[in-house]
Amino acid sequence: MRALAADGGGMRGAFTAGLLAGFRDQGIGHSFFDFYIGSSAGACTLTYYLTDQVDEGIRIWQEHLPNGFMKWRGIRPYNDLDYLGKIFREIEPLSVSTLRSRKEQTFAAVSNPQTLEAEYINLNSAPDPVRILLAGVAMPFFTGPVVINDRPYYDGGITSAIPFKKAEADGANEVWVVATTPIHYRRKPLRWRVASWFITFDPQVRKLIANRPVWENQTLEEIERRTDLVVIRPTENLPVHWRNSDKGAIRATVEIGRQTAKNILAERRITA
Repeated sequence: MRALAADGGGMRGAFTAGLLAGFRDQGIGHSFFDFYIGSSAGACTLTYYLTDQVDEGIRIWQEHLPNGFMKWRGIRPYNDLDYLGKIFREIEPLSVSTLRSRKEQTFAAVSNPQTLEAEYINLNSAPDPVRILLAGVAMPFFTGPVVINDRPYYDGGITSAIPFKKAEADGANEVWVVATTPIHYRRKPLRWRVASWFITFDPQVRKLIANRPVWENQTLEEIERRTDLVVIRPTENLPVHWRNSDKGAIRATVEIGRQTAKNILAERRITA
């Protein structure tokens, strides 16, 4: 079983969107992978790939997100989940019927602040997959949690930055990993510990934020150590950072993803 696991990275996720568009352009469709799992923006982009809505996904990144997702309330930044939900439901509506018809299983990671652990929700069978995707991108401070079955959830990238181990646990013997940062990138733990005290009064959410770099750095170290994973990542820092609405930088990042797709398929001698 071949699996594709993708991280989030906020607006750096435009790299993943470009990568999947590149796969599609080279004739590699959703059936090439048997199992999909993503964190945060990665889950959203993978889902649009699985439903054959690659062009819609690119438009979301290049046109819709820069126009209204990242906003300000006075001096405080926030991410408008209501607007994102409108994109997924009305502007570029996700084909939920297609998603439910796919045999390839797709999961989104979410972070449970009560257990400080990741949970993985099957999008194919979820009553409302869009709500799951919104929970998966709900970053503390920038949004509140999204409640699912009376439980609050936050961004899946906090506890499961690149959720490839879920794919392995479910039987995948070939795992492709998409990271939106170059090799040797690491988060700075001290910065996140300090930030956790200013972002929230909730002690559990503070723990989520403070521990994020520890969990993510462990994952990054593992994918760089292992030789049995197909790791796809940019060779240098992308033109966008995680909260960037510059359309030119987003388009450039998408194109880097497209070129990376060509390179990895040529390297592995994979053709349609």
